[in-house]
This record gives sequence, C-alpha cells and structure tokens, in this order.
Amino acid sequence: MQNYADSNKEFRSFLRLQASQLADTAVRKDIKINQLLSAAGSRIGTLRARLEARDRVLEEVRALLPAPLAAQVLTAGLERGELAIGVRGAGWASRLRFRAEELRAGLASARGEPIQRVRIRVLPTAG
Repeated sequence: MQNYADSNKEFRSFLRLQASQLADTAVRKDIKINQLLSAAGSRIGTLRARLEARDRVLEEVRALLPAPLAAQVLTAGLERGELAIGVRGAGWASRLRFRAEELRAGLASARGEPIQRVRIRVLPTAG
C-alpha cells in the first residue's frame, strides 16, 4: 500500500504538470483584439455588425427629422419590418409620434425595404 505522503506528492506533481500544459496552450493560442473584433463568424463579430447596422439606421432616422427632434433620438433599429426608436423624454416621444408615418415612409423608400410598424419608446436617463 502506498504511503499517504507519497500519493500527495504525486498528486501535486500531476497538478503542476497540468497547469504548465494549460499555460503553454494559452500562449500558443494568442489572439489579437483586432482579430477578435473583426472575425465575421464569431459572436463578437456578429454583435459588431448588428451595432453598425443600428448606427446606420440611427443616422438615417436623424437625417429625416428636424435638428431639435433629431438630437433627442438616442437609438434606432430596424428588424423584421419594425422600426424601433428610443427618445429622451415623453414630450419628445409625442412629437416623434406625430411624424411617425412620415418617418416610416421616408425610411422605407430610402432603404428600399418595407416598414410595417414604428415603435417609439422613452428611454430612462442616467442620473
């Protein structure tokens, strides 16, 4: 029968060996952050593409609105024929609702895709 002290030493050496192999593996698979962000098939690449698409929609929405109202639009996204817009404050949301049909038609013709619905939400402000 093996002594407890001997088996403990073997276990510690086994763990040390495993840790060094993991460290070697981590060093060999070093990836630069730019590669991670630009990888098209990765989750981060997919999220980045969606964010860029939302930014384009936001700029298009702001371009169709008068400057004071456009400055209050914080987010915009288009998904499955629904335009979702986030604004700062309930008063600005009401003003935007009056222009919703004009905005829907203008954005649909500019993008060349149908927009069935415009959803306007008041976003909470930080502070």
